[in-house]
Amino acid sequence: MAFPKIIWPSGGGNTLQFVYPPRFVPFRNYKVVRHDNIASSGAKEFVFERRDEFLPFTLEYSKIGADIQAWDSFVLNAIQGNAFDYYADASLAQFTTYTLEDTTWDAAFKSLGLFGFKMVFRKRLGWPTVPSTTLLYNFSDALQTVDPTGSGLGTNWVQYTKPHPTPITDPLAQSSATIAATSYDGANGLVWQTASSGAFNTSERGICFPIFGNVFWNLYG
Repeated sequence: MAFPKIIWPSGGGNTLQFVYPPRFVPFRNYKVVRHDNIASSGAKEFVFERRDEFLPFTLEYSKIGADIQAWDSFVLNAIQGNAFDYYADASLAQFTTYTLEDTTWDAAFKSLGLFGFKMVFRKRLGWPTVPSTTLLYNFSDALQTVDPTGSGLGTNWVQYTKPHPTPITDPLAQSSATIAATSYDGANGLVWQTASSGAFNTSERGICFPIFGNVFWNLYG
């Protein structure tokens, strides 16, 4: 088994090879964000938000010269919040992407020509996305997203239509709807339009916005 290595930034071309092994590395280190409420009856409610995973360790020795300089270069980049890839065994292809949890770094004197320090890595989680196999760049792309309900708007979208004073009585007109990207007062959104096949104007608009928790916004043109 080889000593660990770090590729920084994540997917980048800089390699930090451990000269000495990290010590006091736990099997797992979890911290959760959870809200506990206890009723007067004694019943307890748990509201779980997320689980964070960390990798704390101690590097007892780092040599003066190229070794400690390599650590310094890595820290100067990672301490800004940039992600990096940690290989627990440098001879294997498996790695985990982390960010540096520490906001300070103290490479303290250990003995002549040697320094030591502690670090905590936080496992990086990807940003949530609408269910899609491709990247979404704009609202038109988002319309092509297929969610389990089959609406095509993605699970984080809702649609609103503004009632029109003139009812739409033609079944074909009621079903002939189009959706397009729009902008209203500086806010981006989606327009839902039903088109009339009759002699009078029965179009109506509603702008769809992403839902954030239990809060959503809707605008009408």
